[in-house]
Amino acid sequence: MADPTPETAFVRDMAQLSGRDASGFSACLTDGSVHVQGRHGAARYPLEGWRELFLRHLHAGWYDSRQRSGG
Repeated sequence: MADPTPETAFVRDMAQLSGRDASGFSACLTDGSVHVQGRHGAARYPLEGWRELFLRHLHAGWYDSRQRSGG
């Protein structure tokens, strides 16, 4: 298995440090932006400042599963 890209390594490290399952995260550079994929969400960030934006979204729960409330 190939080593993860530096972007994937970063998002996995941050996911693990925040108590999430890091294996579901990946990231890649595409057309001047970084595309981050998680089990429960994905986002595209501008290359400049993407780490800070990703961390903000990770801690806000954007990559967490959503429980549907029964009704």
